Amino acid sequence: MLSFLKRYSGFFLLLAGIVGLVVLNVTQPDRETAISVQTTAASAVPLGNTAGSATFSTTAPLTAVVSDYVFVDLHGAVLRPGVYRVRSGSRIGEVISLAGGTVAGADLSQINQAKIVGDEMVIVVPWVLTVPDSEAEEPAAPSTICVDVKGAVLHPGMVFLPEGSRIDDAVKAAGGMTAEADSSSLNLAARLTDGQIVLVPARAVGTAAPEAGWVPGYGYVAVRGEVVRPGLYYVKVSTTLREILQLAGGLTLEGSAGNLNLDEAIVPGSTITVLTETEVFALLHPTEGGGTTPTEPSSGNQKTLININTARVDELDTLYGIGPVLAQNIIDYRAENGYFECIEDIMRVSGIKSSIYENIKDDITV
Repeated sequence: MLSFLKRYSGFFLLLAGIVGLVVLNVTQPDRETAISVQTTAASAVPLGNTAGSATFSTTAPLTAVVSDYVFVDLHGAVLRPGVYRVRSGSRIGEVISLAGGTVAGADLSQINQAKIVGDEMVIVVPWVLTVPDSEAEEPAAPSTICVDVKGAVLHPGMVFLPEGSRIDDAVKAAGGMTAEADSSSLNLAARLTDGQIVLVPARAVGTAAPEAGWVPGYGYVAVRGEVVRPGLYYVKVSTTLREILQLAGGLTLEGSAGNLNLDEAIVPGSTITVLTETEVFALLHPTEGGGTTPTEPSSGNQKTLININTARVDELDTLYGIGPVLAQNIIDYRAENGYFECIEDIMRVSGIKSSIYENIKDDITV
């Protein structure tokens, strides 16, 4: 028997080898399938935690080294930084997508997202570089210009506007046009320059007002003296003196209304002059100021002189040779140039010559 085994030992070894190969070929597909299932399930799951730790997940244990996958360490401005296992040939952009994409403030300008990743590659998605507050440039302040608005506007004077403003903006800043304004010669769309004068003309005296601009019950009142915005105002006839002074910005620090009846309604064509406290005191107490007491008329037959500095249109119209047109010229001159210093100054008014002055000089005063 022993000699038999020795004689056929080689045959038995060959047979055992063939059986072993058959068994190995039968069981190998199942093993490969198991490995494939494990690696496929793990390919879309980061092996690190969301804080970027290198600790591997225990939910997808590796039972074999698979050459079709690589490991990538992803850092920076992504939603879920960490270690990722991806298929060979994957791109950087695909890894970033697996990590949930970038967060606000990420800077991908220097990253080639189409680049193929390699094993043990480290990818850092940087944040947008911010300039420290100390180095940041201060924003340029908007440039402003100053223009002087004159003429038929509610609040003539200086106005400050942004650079690039138009004439229409300046007119609106000055309160808008009065009902007597004539804007036919103005280009309201023209661009303004610093230091420019914007003149809104009024219609000539005696010309008919267009129906669109005519407002019944309104009239001009000139405000002079110690007010913030002296000028010519176009207001309702029922407007009180108090309201007129408010339109003019109120009194200056030196102004006083002690000699004025603030509840009195204004008279169109009149001039309101606000005096200083010293002037009001001297007016109300002439003897205490060293002046002389005005002489009172001794009889009812003494002529009452018309003060050309305060008279209304209807009062000036009573003068010999002065009709409604010349009376309005006197009011307009007064509004533009202030009070007459002497009665002879009335000859400076357009239309009043020396012959008319000789006829009225004994009937007027200042």
